[in-house]
Amino acid sequence: MYRLGIKKKVFGLRHSEQSKYFLFSPVPNSFIPILHLLIRSLSLSLSLSLRIALLLLDLVGSIITQVLKAKPPTFDVILLQFFFLFLMDRFCCFRGAYSQSSAASSSLSGKGKSTQGHTKVSYGFSLIKGMTNHPMEDYHVADFVRTKGHDLAFFAIFDGHLGHNVPEYLQKNLFNNILREEEFWTQPDRAIIKAYDKTDQAILSHRPDLGQGGSTAVTAILVNGSQLWVANIGDSRSVLLKGDDVFQMTTDHDPNADRSSIENKGGFVSNMPGDVPRVNGQLAVARAFGDRNLKSHLRSDPDIQVKEIDHTAELLILASDGLWKVMNNNEAVEIAKRSKDPQVAAKQLTAEALKRESKDDISCIVVRFKAQ
Repeated sequence: MYRLGIKKKVFGLRHSEQSKYFLFSPVPNSFIPILHLLIRSLSLSLSLSLRIALLLLDLVGSIITQVLKAKPPTFDVILLQFFFLFLMDRFCCFRGAYSQSSAASSSLSGKGKSTQGHTKVSYGFSLIKGMTNHPMEDYHVADFVRTKGHDLAFFAIFDGHLGHNVPEYLQKNLFNNILREEEFWTQPDRAIIKAYDKTDQAILSHRPDLGQGGSTAVTAILVNGSQLWVANIGDSRSVLLKGDDVFQMTTDHDPNADRSSIENKGGFVSNMPGDVPRVNGQLAVARAFGDRNLKSHLRSDPDIQVKEIDHTAELLILASDGLWKVMNNNEAVEIAKRSKDPQVAAKQLTAEALKRESKDDISCIVVRFKAQ
């Protein structure tokens, strides 16, 4: 969501002003040991055969470097290289933790089902890390709960920016805060608004722990299989297929749409050529949780819609803007309708977003309804 200016330095590359290409130039000798160390560190996360191949390649590179410098490799240099190879094999037990962590952060999927009232509810989700150079910042909730004699289903997508702390906090706390509101069973919309505000205040008060980042949110609560409450702040979106109609259950909080509110609070909206509108030239949404540095110019109150779930309701989609940047509501519904398995449908949606070159984190939940 944020635009940050970052200077990039690429060692071993030389830029040609005429061709606008990057050309290879020799790496300074002082960096050779560092490069060797990086190669050996990388080898920890690979299989044994790949690690051996990579380290042998490192050895060959060292020999070639010595030859090019007209200094034939000595026996102790070669022996040292194989000694490192032995150490990497000896301590290969470290490999699993690295590879599992990497896999867990790149993609996640799952599914579940339950009967609520007279409605069978099934869901599937798919989350894929984007092409950005930061860790995954999307979090989700998909859960069934029975409390106080009522059946509830909770679904949510939290799309973080400037870190994962805020969306992770929302994943753990937002629905609990909603249920703590006494009005939830009589006036769910008022309870949701109050819980959103209290949660945002709690995030801001946890500044040392949660940092300066923020998160958008789209939440859906199904009550007794018959009443669906959807709320959102930011640009995470939800759509509902009911009969032949596709309903957008959320509002995209574009800075231009909330311009008057932002300007009345002393902020401004930038509209630079080739870029999206941004609050104070930074954030691409007008409402979000967190964002302490911009909070005086932002809102965190949600827009809320409610729909009855009957025999005409077929499916619900919740997704982050990594999906909606590359497809519209009807396209997403058409893809989701292809499979009766909501997990397959969610995976097809994220795969299609990747195919359409979405660069952001992509998170999607597909919920199917079937009246009994």
